[in-house]
Amino acid sequence: MNNWTKENIESQNGKIVIVTGSSSGIGFEAAKVLSEKGAKVIIAVRNEEKAEKAIHSIKKEVPGA
Repeated sequence: MNNWTKENIESQNGKIVIVTGSSSGIGFEAAKVLSEKGAKVIIAVRNEEKAEKAIHSIKKEVPGA
């Protein structure tokens, strides 16, 4: 495999993951993709307001997240 894409990630059903820096950037995208793959994602951030925005955005894009 030459590159890493969300299609390369297997099902994460039943797994719990912690993603740091998940209110924006790579951390946000990782949290979203892992949610899409079925993981229960715990986001770790420093800013509660940004965290709420990230959670809302992920739940909007990933039903059941």
